[in-house]
Amino acid sequence: MTHLYIDRPGAEISLDGPALKIRAPGKAAQLLPLARLRRVHAQSNCRWQTKALMQCARLGIPVLFHEADSRLLGRLAGARAGNPQLGRLLEAVSLRPDWPELYSQWLDAMRLQTLRYLARRNGLDFDSARELETLQPALDQQAARLAGRESATETRRWILLHCHGWMTEQLADLGLDRGLTDAAGEPLDLIWDLGHLHALGLYPLKLNLLRRKHGPLDRPYVTRVLEQHWRLVDRQGARLIGRFQRWLHELA
Repeated sequence: MTHLYIDRPGAEISLDGPALKIRAPGKAAQLLPLARLRRVHAQSNCRWQTKALMQCARLGIPVLFHEADSRLLGRLAGARAGNPQLGRLLEAVSLRPDWPELYSQWLDAMRLQTLRYLARRNGLDFDSARELETLQPALDQQAARLAGRESATETRRWILLHCHGWMTEQLADLGLDRGLTDAAGEPLDLIWDLGHLHALGLYPLKLNLLRRKHGPLDRPYVTRVLEQHWRLVDRQGARLIGRFQRWLHELA
């Protein structure tokens, strides 16, 4: 099973029997068997045949649509069972008047908890929020020294894409992927928020990847390393989702 990334401007995706056919200007057409795909990432300027999207949905293959800057524009989760009870719980809690403040506080607490974990991994005895907030810029500088600023930034973007895709699958299975708004009408994007926290927790893996890279530092290489460490990715992501579920039940 693999992740498919389609980021060439003007690419066209159609269904060809049991495979996706991808045509992009200046490149030969590619056939990717659907049975091998776990997830598809596509830039928003790609052109999709409806049949191709519908087959991905039937097979439960998530399709994530990204802007050029990696911002998640939308998603097709596919045919998954979900957990309607948990989804209804989130919907009810998110309509509380104090939800935006509570959710923001929870995200801040999880971010500081993740930074505290990273500080311990680096042998630092940071505890205050002010100290912890200095850690990510320092890690960014360390990554830039290892691979150059541009490569470090691109690697961060690729890891974010991977984490957003992982969150899409897991939250869909839990019934937490629906588009929701709070009492003030503001959208709630769990995939974006939890994906960023997940990627932050994988910073040690990112630094190790940059430190031990062999050959060109490109997206296929980064994706391959992440898939080789799937147990770590799954464990940290599941722990984050578990904390969110427990917090939801405490609020209910």
